Amino acid sequence: MMNLPMFFSIVVSITTILLLLTLKTTASQLRPYGGCIPHERDALLAFRKGITKDYNDFLASWREEDHDCCRWRGVHCSNRTGHVLKLDLSNTGILVGKISHSLLSLQHLQYHDLSDNSFEGTTCNMPEFLGSLKNLRYLNLWDSFPWFASAISWVTNLSRLWYLNMRDVQLNMVVDLPRVVNMVSSLRILDLCYCSLATANQSLPHLNLTNLEELRLMSNHFYHPLSSCWFWNVKSLKYLDLKSTYLYGEIPDAIGNLTLIEVLDFSFLYDADGLYASAKGIMAANMKSLCNLRILDLTSSLSRGNITEILEGLPQCPSNTLNELHLGSNNITGKLPDRIGKIVGIVELDLSYNHLTGVVPSEIGMLSNLTTISLSGNSLDELITEEHFTSLASLKNIWLSGNSLKITFDPDWLPPFRLTDAEFSACQLGPLFPAWLQSQVDIHTLDISSTGIDDVLPDWFCTTFSKSTSLDIGNNRIRGKLPANMETMSMVYLNMQSNQFSGGISQLPKNIYELDISNNSLSGSLPEKIIAPSLKYLTLSNNNFKGHIPVSICELDLSALSLDHNNFEGELPQCLRGSNSLEVMDLSRNKFTGILPMWFGDLWELKFLRLSYNMFSGNIPPNIGNLSDLSVLDISGISFSGALPLSLINLTAMTTKCTVRQAISVGQGYLPVVTKHQERYYEYGSLPLETSIDLSSNQLSGVIPEWIVSLDALNNLNLSCNYLSGKIPEKLGIIKSLESLDLSRNKLSGEIPSSLSNLTALSYLDLSYSNLTGVIPSGSQLDSLYSENPNIYSGNSGLCGPPLQKNYSSNHTSQQGDLRINDYLIYIRTYTWIMS
Repeated sequence: MMNLPMFFSIVVSITTILLLLTLKTTASQLRPYGGCIPHERDALLAFRKGITKDYNDFLASWREEDHDCCRWRGVHCSNRTGHVLKLDLSNTGILVGKISHSLLSLQHLQYHDLSDNSFEGTTCNMPEFLGSLKNLRYLNLWDSFPWFASAISWVTNLSRLWYLNMRDVQLNMVVDLPRVVNMVSSLRILDLCYCSLATANQSLPHLNLTNLEELRLMSNHFYHPLSSCWFWNVKSLKYLDLKSTYLYGEIPDAIGNLTLIEVLDFSFLYDADGLYASAKGIMAANMKSLCNLRILDLTSSLSRGNITEILEGLPQCPSNTLNELHLGSNNITGKLPDRIGKIVGIVELDLSYNHLTGVVPSEIGMLSNLTTISLSGNSLDELITEEHFTSLASLKNIWLSGNSLKITFDPDWLPPFRLTDAEFSACQLGPLFPAWLQSQVDIHTLDISSTGIDDVLPDWFCTTFSKSTSLDIGNNRIRGKLPANMETMSMVYLNMQSNQFSGGISQLPKNIYELDISNNSLSGSLPEKIIAPSLKYLTLSNNNFKGHIPVSICELDLSALSLDHNNFEGELPQCLRGSNSLEVMDLSRNKFTGILPMWFGDLWELKFLRLSYNMFSGNIPPNIGNLSDLSVLDISGISFSGALPLSLINLTAMTTKCTVRQAISVGQGYLPVVTKHQERYYEYGSLPLETSIDLSSNQLSGVIPEWIVSLDALNNLNLSCNYLSGKIPEKLGIIKSLESLDLSRNKLSGEIPSSLSNLTALSYLDLSYSNLTGVIPSGSQLDSLYSENPNIYSGNSGLCGPPLQKNYSSNHTSQQGDLRINDYLIYIRTYTWIMS
């Protein structure tokens, strides 16, 4: 006979089995095809129909015939219930289309990531129905909507939400944002960067954000005091990002409330009027209690401060956790104190571009965890020795450029570190090439330019720096031949300019992208075969190269080619007509001959063209006017004849119609522009700010055409030393941007246009040695120019009136005499420049 306990045990077992069978049957009815709920699958398919473009076929697996949506890309389901819990559409390569309301069927959705897409809707507003997905814990809308939101009250329905990212959503019309997010007490991470928020000074009488750990507000435009912000009482904060928010004033004492804070980013805290945060708040005692602080970034934020006082204001805790301290580009003064060696946990230290003076204390060598130190751009001086690096075995990056430091090591010293990035420009490393660098075989970027090295390259140069991608040894006195095995190096950027290298060029580093070996004494012909498929910027200026340009130059996809100040000769190779990527071409001061090819007009990308002082002949090719992006044209000193071609009117980059002139795409070089009677150098990136036409020292004839005033964004116009005749265009004063105007040594006649007095930007003027007559126009700008250079009107005997000391009734001297002087000066100047 069965006892009672055994009977109950059997009954429970049978009941459990029946219950499991019932649940399985129910689940099978709900999910007849396995792991997917049918109505949720239909919702996802409806969403897909709203997508008009799927550039990377991210949704290719979302097919009608595949009934299990849990296997679709970006979809994650519950293993137990089959409900869609996670929809991750980030990193899709951009989906374009509408957000379907069908997503409302995903009521179990917990994770929703729509970032980095281009969704749109029937209105410009963000879809508020997202607030009905009440199980959401994670919502990422970063850069997914080209829309704005006038209200985000729907967020308050998401009571379980802990992550909200609305970066790049335009929220400038939302006036109650702090109040709204304050109602979502579950929030731990809130990202509102780039949201066009206009204020953060609303008050929160009752703080509910007791779980908020991370608040990102970067790149909004608050324009009010830092102390008035609403978040200072959010004591749970561990991460606060206020970078580039235009907040200003003192950092409040309330910062001491953030005792859990680990990361503070207050970098670039200044408004449009240049009002910076004050260092006074940094030095407050309350900062000393932030014992969990790991990263403090105050780059470009402090109006003043003493380095000793700032360091004393940092956390003073037994377990100091500060790893990164960024104080670069401020107005910090003083000498580095010895106590800098007590910030023992520091990993990254940036004090660059301040006003620090004096010595670098050797105690800095005690920072055994240090991987990165930047002291560039200060006024530090005296010695750096081995003692400064005693315990810096972890050091990877060191930047000391722009100081007057003398770095002296024992020749046999073996560094404890293996650097990857080092910059010592303008420090004193020489005269010998630093022997300690031989051990730095992991270095990728090295700048030892302008360091007083007067030596030959060591034998180990190519071997030690075989992994280096960027190397700058320019502006020294390094002599000898270039390394013969440079092709074995991994160099991408190589600057060897302004040294004393001699001999020729063999092969280049195989991965080279930018090469500058200008201002040396290199000679001979260029290699017939140049193998450098990645080369974009080639600068060989100011050497003694000779011969023809090799055809292999045309096989390179160059953006900049500078061969000026050499002895190249012959006609330009026809293959250059296919160099469609060229933005910079400088072939000036060589011995090139022949007629200037018509194909120059096919080099559409050209922004800088200088062919001056060669031996070309003929006329200026009219299709140079096809170069609509050209900012600088210098074809002076060539003996071109004929009239100014009408096609130059099409150089639209030199007109105000061109609202945005394109800069040279990349590159670190400088470009010479002759203006104001001197050669000035402009960085690649600043070139669009300078527009120039220099046709001087040719044999151009005819009149200065009236259409020249259409180039109304010109900064420099030089037509001197030609045979131009007729009157100066009356409307030349329309070119308000003119800073330099040289029409001297021509055969111009008539009066000086009164409109020239309107050229308020003009700082250089030369109208000398022509046949101008009449009264000189009055005007403060012209008077000022004359007082600086009384010769601007010389050689025009027919001019009179102030500021000249003669009136209109004075007798004119022979115009023929002036013309003979003019012709002689043209000849002498042209000959001298060509032969130089």
